[in-house]
Amino acid sequence: MPERPEADPHSAHVDPVIEQVLRPQLALLASEVGHPLRVVVRTVKDGTVVDPEAIVHSTAGSAPAHEGVVHIRFRTTFFPERRLFLVDSVFPADARSPSFTGFSVRGRVESHGSTVQAHFSTWTVKRNDPVWRQWL
Repeated sequence: MPERPEADPHSAHVDPVIEQVLRPQLALLASEVGHPLRVVVRTVKDGTVVDPEAIVHSTAGSAPAHEGVVHIRFRTTFFPERRLFLVDSVFPADARSPSFTGFSVRGRVESHGSTVQAHFSTWTVKRNDPVWRQWL
């Protein structure tokens, strides 16, 4: 069966992914690696950045943040009210957590009237693997 095409991102889908999935997971990950994380979020379709960047911080703190880049991509499904998402990040080397190179999150966004909910299904920390993920 052929893959569904990547979908045009809409702020109605991007914002819930950032607020309901990315921000909490980034805070959890920052507590695990032991220092603040900061990401520049880019919405991507077919390898091209299509929306202005947003910046998300894991926590406020006095320690310098380990900075990375996040790409959010969407794919259509057979259900018009649902889209799949892939959040993928790449972080450069940092002496505080030398093997940490990013994380990936997969999930879905569902629209029910004026309510949009984002849910993640898998969460993976990348170690010594600073490459962008592709859809499977």
